[in-house]
Parts: sequence; C-alpha cells; structure tokens
Amino acid sequence: MDTPQPAPLHINALGGLTLSYGGQVVAGLPSRKMEALLLYLAYSGHQHAREHLADLFWSDVGIEQALGNLRVVLTRLRKVFPALLRVTRQTVGLDDGAGVTSDAGLVREVVGGAVMHWRASSKLLPDEVNRLEHALGLYSGHLMAGVALKGAAGFDDWVDSERQRLSELLMEGGYALTALYRQQSAHDKVLRVAQRLLNIDPLQEAAHTLLMESYWQTGQRGRALAQYELLSNALSREMGVDPAPETQRLSRRIQRNEPLEAAPASPQRSSLPLEPTPFIGRAAELAEVGALLSEDHCRLLTLLGIGGSGKTRLAVALAR
Repeated sequence: MDTPQPAPLHINALGGLTLSYGGQVVAGLPSRKMEALLLYLAYSGHQHAREHLADLFWSDVGIEQALGNLRVVLTRLRKVFPALLRVTRQTVGLDDGAGVTSDAGLVREVVGGAVMHWRASSKLLPDEVNRLEHALGLYSGHLMAGVALKGAAGFDDWVDSERQRLSELLMEGGYALTALYRQQSAHDKVLRVAQRLLNIDPLQEAAHTLLMESYWQTGQRGRALAQYELLSNALSREMGVDPAPETQRLSRRIQRNEPLEAAPASPQRSSLPLEPTPFIGRAAELAEVGALLSEDHCRLLTLLGIGGSGKTRLAVALAR
C-alpha cells in the first residue's frame, strides 16, 4: 500500500500572510511567528542553524530564551504539519519532499530568470513574456504587507530587504515587457503593464510616462493629460518636486497634439530603496537640502538626527 503523500502547503505572502493546506485556508495557528517561520524556510529553501532562527524571530530576548521559544514553536508546527519539517539538534528546515510553495518565491524565480536573460540579450522568449505577465498579476502587494511581528527586529530587516529586492525585480521585468510591447506597437499591453508597475510604486515617473504615451497613441488624449496631472499632484504633495523636464515636454507635445519623440525603451535601473509608504510633507526640508547640494562648494552633505527621525526617507526622497 502506498504511503499517503502530504497535502501541499502554499503560502500567500504578497499583500499579507495566509497559508493554505490541501486547498483549504489554515486558520487558528497559535502564533503569527509560526506562519512567518514557514515562509522564511520555504523562501530561503535550505536548512538554518537554530541560533540563527532564534535570533531572527526573538531579537528582544537572550539567546537561551529565544532558543526555548523556537523549540515551542517547532513542537506546535510539527503537530499541525507533521510531514513538513526536517529538524535536527543543530538545524531546522523543510523536508525535501514537503512541496511547500509561496507566491513570493514563485515571483522571485520567474522574474529573476527573465530579467537575467533580458540583461544579457535585451530579448525575452515567448515563455518568459507569459511568465512575467503572470508574475506581475500575482503581485497583490508588498511582501507581508500589514503584518508585524513583536520582538523580531532581525526578521523585520529580512522582510525589508526581500521586499525591496522583489519590487526591484518586478519593476525591471515590467519595463522589459513594456520595451518589447512598444517595439510591437502593442499600446494596450503597455498600458496594462504600466498600471501594474504603478501598483508596486505609485511614484514611478517612468511608468506614468508610459501611460501618458500609450493613452495618447490609442487616441485617449484626455486621459494622457489627466495622467500627467495625477503624477504632478502626487510629486508635489508627497515630495515637493515637479515632474522631470522630459515629462513636462511630453505633456506639452500631447497638449499640442504633436508627434511624440522616440522615448528610451526602459528607464535606467535605480538602486534607490522602494518607499513602503507615501512620503508626505517636508517640502521645506527637501528644498533646504536641495539648495545646499546645489552650491558649488558642497561636495558632501551629512544629515544628522536621532534614530527614527526620517533622515533616510528625506535623503531618498531628494535622490528620487
């Protein structure tokens, strides 16, 4: 008689954190850290030292207490999901045959492969196009959006870095798609992808520009101009800046109904962090720092302030 196979566990971590086991949503787990631990193990795909996991999820207590907390969580998880974990005295991971999947892991794998091919050849295979479209459709929000774990500063840092990495991959993959679609004059597809990019980062000026251009190319001149106003108001309200000069020129050409100039296939890649929330206010500080940087003698400017006062957010907003 064949041994029954464990029901596959799937973790939806984009836009929140929910688990489904055998097609049914898992509810009532004693701790959010149990769910987050499963996500971390599935996403990383390898075994981890117990000390590492203890420090990651219980950063606010001593290592002995953290290891004890980890033992409790592992015991509970093995009761709920007896076939998933592979635990030794030193390490914790998922069993090789557990079949655990996550939407975030799928997006990372699909988009990462397509982006690497695009960087090397400036081309996308038909299968890569379909998979990129699917991945963009899966992205319903930032990694673990709205989920907070108490006393898990290490895990929070990991989430922030992976959230940034996923978002950057998706943006680059999306711009690769729009470059291909523009070559094909498939303006309706450019519109769809650009709208998805704005769901990831509403202040992506390049995505707004793609929408403006595509609306104009498809005879929706009013919507193109409305998109410019939306961008202009958002930049002014949240960052205290105007659209880039080339975006302003595009708006004027659309207003005059002139032929559009050929635009770059995709924007330059940026290493600036993605802002998880809108940057609201602080226009005076942005203007002051910008004025200082514009002075000829200013080679380096240091922002000083207590922890949590927003120095990084201010610097990133100015750089953007």
